[in-house]
Amino acid sequence: IDLENLKSYNKEDELEKLLELFISENVENLRGFDIMDEAINELEILSQNENIIGLYDAELLEQAIREEIREKGQKEEKIVIAKKMLNENMDIEVISKITDLSIEQIQELK
Repeated sequence: IDLENLKSYNKEDELEKLLELFISENVENLRGFDIMDEAINELEILSQNENIIGLYDAELLEQAIREEIREKGQKEEKIVIAKKMLNENMDIEVISKITDLSIEQIQELK
């Protein structure tokens, strides 16, 4: 057994490098451990794979669609609340302040 190499090997160093892989902008400075070299090489291959890129783009599109649907739902809810407040003859300025709808938007609901 080569005790010199065994002493210099530190499992924590390897784990630390792996964790840095997820937060580092420059992965080249993480090379040096076999496991890091393998991980970096695999990331480089995956980053050039059109199918993987397509999945990432699809995920971004799905997130954007979800966000748009959520925002539309919130706006519709504000309109429902504003209509109820108008039916109760509440002041338009108060309705605007509570719902964050513009006075013009509220007047269009009448």
